[in-house]
Amino acid sequence: MIEPKSPSEQLLFSTLRIEAGNSVGTGFFYSVKIDGNSEIPLIITNKHVVRDNEVISFNLHEAKQKNNLSVPTGKFIQVNYKSRWVNHPDNDIDLCATPLQPLLSQINEKSIYYIKLTEDLIWSDDKLGELSAVEDVLMIGYPIGLWDRVNNLPLIRRGITSTHPAIDFQGKSFGVIDIAVFPGSSGSPVLVMNEGSYGTRTGLSLGSRVIF
Repeated sequence: MIEPKSPSEQLLFSTLRIEAGNSVGTGFFYSVKIDGNSEIPLIITNKHVVRDNEVISFNLHEAKQKNNLSVPTGKFIQVNYKSRWVNHPDNDIDLCATPLQPLLSQINEKSIYYIKLTEDLIWSDDKLGELSAVEDVLMIGYPIGLWDRVNNLPLIRRGITSTHPAIDFQGKSFGVIDIAVFPGSSGSPVLVMNEGSYGTRTGLSLGSRVIF
């Protein structure tokens, strides 16, 4: 198994393939800050992925320590998890979340490897104004349930923004992207991701960036 270093390699470990009844969807790891210092790790997916399914199944990567760093072992833990989902209060927003800690308790606090998306990857409206109308985006997930079952890894698909990221589409707080989406992709995170260099409204910038 690789030891993920680049942003795209790390994103391979940010999701999990959710089996709920006869359907398959995607979840991703996310961390919210409380009181400025503490963090609560979560798993987030779409409400319709887990709706009416008391138990869902997925695999978690095992972790080991190497040079004082956590790295994936190439092995994974199969989990049947009794759903404890908190739905977003807005019925028009198809998101729900479950805390990671009860799940870790269920697997006896085994060391797992995952990459969490964080609040600092979400740009403010002012920052989004620095982007162009057309930006490359990646979607990480399990279209029609496809995945690398031997290595427990998702598939990455590429697309572009169809509307300017700084402009609310139809006056609502969302945008439109042009990317191939299939059943199983539900719950997949979508990110602007550039490695090495990227174009800006004023020219070329060197470096990498990830925007959720």
